[in-house]
Amino acid sequence: MTTDETIADFPELPQIVADNASCKTRDPDLWFPVRRVRRELVVQYAATICAGCPVLDECREWAINAPDQYGIWGGLDRIELRRRRAARAGGAGIEDVAS
Repeated sequence: MTTDETIADFPELPQIVADNASCKTRDPDLWFPVRRVRRELVVQYAATICAGCPVLDECREWAINAPDQYGIWGGLDRIELRRRRAARAGGAGIEDVAS
C-alpha cells in the first residue's frame, strides 16, 4: 500500500500505542507490505523495529484482540496473529485460520 496513512489513522488503536509507537513516524509501507517479491525482508525489518518499541506489548495485545488486521502489528504478521488468536481460542490449527 502506498499511502500517507499512519498508525494515528487507526482510531480504534489504544492512544498509548498511537502516541508512543516506534513506527509512528516511519514509512507505513513497512507495516503494510504489498509486493510479494520482498515481503519477507520487509516483514523482518518491521519486526526488528517493533522489537525495540516501548509499546510492543500493548500493540501486540491490541492486534491479537482486534478484528483481523492487514499488516505488521506488534511485530507479528497476519499469519502469526491468526495463530495467536487460534491458540487463545482453543487451539484451532493454522490451516483453519489461514484462509
